[in-house]
Amino acid sequence: HPNQENFKDSLIRDISWGVGLSPSILWNIASMTSAGVRFTMAEAQRWIYRQHERLEDWCRRVWVYHIAKELKAGRLPSCSDEKWWKVDFIGEPDMTIDRGREGKLQMDLLGHGMNTLADYYGSSGWHWKNRVKQRVVEVAEAKKLCAESGVEYHEVFPMLASKGAAGAPDEEDD
Repeated sequence: HPNQENFKDSLIRDISWGVGLSPSILWNIASMTSAGVRFTMAEAQRWIYRQHERLEDWCRRVWVYHIAKELKAGRLPSCSDEKWWKVDFIGEPDMTIDRGREGKLQMDLLGHGMNTLADYYGSSGWHWKNRVKQRVVEVAEAKKLCAESGVEYHEVFPMLASKGAAGAPDEEDD
């Protein structure tokens, strides 16, 4: 009923601020401009990150406890890695409304050493070592196929041919 709108809005504001979020994140983001949405999304991501840190500690303790119990009971084979208890958890990909602009910013930060591969790939929900290993395999296979076909690597991948670029041919390949 229209008489209850103010009461409902008051409840929504109380609940939002009680959990540490702006009411616009939980209730009415549709009336905001794109800049306001980007700001609100950044605020939500910071909140999620803080929750993720707490959750990661809890998950690690639970995971170690259960794996240790299963190892001791013999239901899991012994692990050859003496640091089996060291695990990482990667969160969901970051939400964005402007992937191109934010992607360029991430590449610039990474290129200037102000970001890490773990942060860069983690923002998409990937583990950095797996992505780098896959990239190395792909570049090695591409170079091999180019050599077998008598085609220069820089002809197939001209954007990667400049010195210092990821996947660029070594000096002896020139």
